[in-house]
Amino acid sequence: MQFRQILRRFDLAFLAILILSNSSFAEPKARPTHIPPGHTPTPRPTYVPAPTPVDTGTARRSGYQEGNRDGEREGNVRGPVEGRSEGREQGYRSGYASCERDERQRSFDLGYREGFMYGEREGASNGSMQGQRDGEIRGSNEGEADGIARSSRDALAAATPPGRAKGIDEANHSDASARGQADGLVEGDRDALAQAQAEDYTRGRAEYRKERFAEAVQSQDEYSQKQSLTEQGIFSNMWNKLKNSVSSLGRVEKQDYSASASPDRRFYSPNCNYSNSEERSACLSGYNDGYSAGFHSNYNLQYRNNYNQAYRFGEGDGCRAARSVDYRLDYQRGYQSGQSEGYARAYESAYNSAFRQTYDRSFRAASERAYQQNYDNFYEQHYQAARAAAYRERVADLYDAAFSAAHDAKFQEMYPKYAVQEYRRGRADETEDFRLRPVRLLEASVVETIPNGVFEPGEVIRVKVELRNFSDQMISAKDIKVSLDADSDVAVIPVKDVLLARDLKPRSLTTITQVLEFRLTESHVGERSRIQLKTSFQNRAIGSKQFELIAKYMLEVTFAEAPVLHEGMEGELKARIRNISEAPTASALRVQLSSSSTALEITQDKAQLGVLSPGETQEVTFAAIGRASGTPEIRLAIEVNEASGRRVGLLDREQQIPVLNDYAVRAISDLSALRSAGVFRAEYELKNVSSRKVMKSLQLHVRIKAAGTEQFAVLGPNPQYLTPLLNGQSTRFVIPVLVKEQNSGGILEFEVRESGQTVVVHQAQF
Repeated sequence: MQFRQILRRFDLAFLAILILSNSSFAEPKARPTHIPPGHTPTPRPTYVPAPTPVDTGTARRSGYQEGNRDGEREGNVRGPVEGRSEGREQGYRSGYASCERDERQRSFDLGYREGFMYGEREGASNGSMQGQRDGEIRGSNEGEADGIARSSRDALAAATPPGRAKGIDEANHSDASARGQADGLVEGDRDALAQAQAEDYTRGRAEYRKERFAEAVQSQDEYSQKQSLTEQGIFSNMWNKLKNSVSSLGRVEKQDYSASASPDRRFYSPNCNYSNSEERSACLSGYNDGYSAGFHSNYNLQYRNNYNQAYRFGEGDGCRAARSVDYRLDYQRGYQSGQSEGYARAYESAYNSAFRQTYDRSFRAASERAYQQNYDNFYEQHYQAARAAAYRERVADLYDAAFSAAHDAKFQEMYPKYAVQEYRRGRADETEDFRLRPVRLLEASVVETIPNGVFEPGEVIRVKVELRNFSDQMISAKDIKVSLDADSDVAVIPVKDVLLARDLKPRSLTTITQVLEFRLTESHVGERSRIQLKTSFQNRAIGSKQFELIAKYMLEVTFAEAPVLHEGMEGELKARIRNISEAPTASALRVQLSSSSTALEITQDKAQLGVLSPGETQEVTFAAIGRASGTPEIRLAIEVNEASGRRVGLLDREQQIPVLNDYAVRAISDLSALRSAGVFRAEYELKNVSSRKVMKSLQLHVRIKAAGTEQFAVLGPNPQYLTPLLNGQSTRFVIPVLVKEQNSGGILEFEVRESGQTVVVHQAQF
């Protein structure tokens, strides 16, 4: 206090000297001057001295020292209490778990040894008795089956030759040849007529049709169906029914947060009673910095010392508590396990020995007895079976020979007559068909409206047909209908049926463009779509055509390389854009990446491209951060648009993106308690999942991102120091967090650094 008073007196003396020195340069007093009547004097400015600079260094140092003492006091008060509490609790849990595990294993082993000996004795006795019973039953059953099989086999060899001889003799005296000849005559006549209908009737129709198509065309015509209808004022709004649909994907909004941890300032009492406001501000600033520095310095030291001491005491108490527990249930579990294993081992050996001896004796007796009882019956069965089989084979041979000869003779006799008859009938039917259907569809094709060699989704595709009138009469336009059909999700057809706009001239060939049109949808991009065209005359079909088209964008969008990200760290996603059409693109192309998944935070979502010639490829790069570990399924879209808004490329799919880090962070405790006031201990697990051989020390940084970060304070050291983890090794740690009042939640972020380099950033919502 004396030192502070001396400094204050020194400052006052210095201020007085400055005032006196400034007063010597003050303006001299103005002498009175005579002012003539009616004259207004000109005002002169008043001199204002420049403010004297204030030295705030002393006030700041004084405030810092006082704040440092108060902060050290809070650290000395809270560090031991919280360190002892946390250390004793963790030590008790660790000691209890270790000793409990040892005691349970010891009780289990004792029960296992005693149960195993008892099970061996019981298993040997029961196995011997059961082996004798099973050997007797099984030997008798299998011996009987063996005797039956041997008697059947021997009887078959002895009975087959005489049985077959008897069957062949009976077939030679049957009516097989007579039946074959009769059936052959009927079948030969039927086959001759069928062949004439299949070949000569078809030939008659085809030759007449060929003659009609070879006739000269008297006139040729070509017109646009759409233009003709428009000129006539029909269906004025028919061609404006389709609208393009654009799919929109949600955007992941990025928010900025800040995090801070501070003491609760229970001893916060600054003494900054300076008359000057600048000195007071400097003193308060120094006090705050000193308080925070003093708190962290003493708190960390006191916390660690008291935590380690309390941990050892708690570990001993936990071990003694675990050893006082009754572990008879573990003894019983070990006894039952040992008894079961000992019983099984002894039972199997005794069973096999008794079974084999009894089985062999029973098998031999049962086999011989069954052979003698069944041989005669098997001989009779096999004799009759051989006789019947030989009879059927011989009858079939006799029947087939007679049938073939009669069939061929009848066919040669009747076919020439049937051929002439069916040929004439074919020409007559085709003549009548041309009378009923004088118009035929010769050709049908589709035409692009964006000439680039690619059928794009939403592009208007027009149909062109060629019709020929074979008659000598004018064909009315209302008698001819053209139809298009497709599955609803493959194409959109504004008008599916249309009548011709003009009549067909006699013996004419007419080409009709824009007769119908359709648009392929985006739902089947890259797949083969089938569009069916049908034409009819007076409701009679005159031709059809099926178009098989593949909807494609003119730009093919793929990933340039398999995407890989790191949790919490910005990485690149590269896309490859290739022009698969036959025309160059527009001069300015916009490429955008979007995703609705919370597992992906996109930090750079746009890119620009210039003109792409046919076959040319360019790559674009986006930036994103993985927010989920493992291999999440992420819905994303990469869209390419021209400046006019026309979409020319799209990649829209579920993509597996590996999120790979050397370390994985996993929450163990429920973080929802962070929304309530109090001290919450967040328990986490950190695991080394890398394949590197050399590992280094780790530092864990904890940040809280919420609407009011001043409501949270991380207790204890932050960052925490962690020893190196070997491959596959994991460790658990507890992060005490002080929540000052109830809140609406936020994000708890863990950043793990290895030798100063960030290796994973894990976020968890609460």
